[in-house]
Amino acid sequence: MKITKHFDTILVIILALNAIFLLYISFFKKDAVSLEIMKSGGSENFTLVQQLYQHPSYVAQQKDGIQQGLESLGVK
Repeated sequence: MKITKHFDTILVIILALNAIFLLYISFFKKDAVSLEIMKSGGSENFTLVQQLYQHPSYVAQQKDGIQQGLESLGVK
């Protein structure tokens, strides 16, 4: 009985901390997106930037650059 009570208490604490953490993350993620929209020059430009980052050619170019950097460091 005592072990179950402690388990329930620990579970409630973990769930409460998880809820607080999710609220914290969602609030700051919203601020981060707003900041990136302002940095890109508005929502229209931000949409274009998102399209650029998702384009297969851009992804391949970035991957090649990262691989070259790793190879120059001797990391495989």
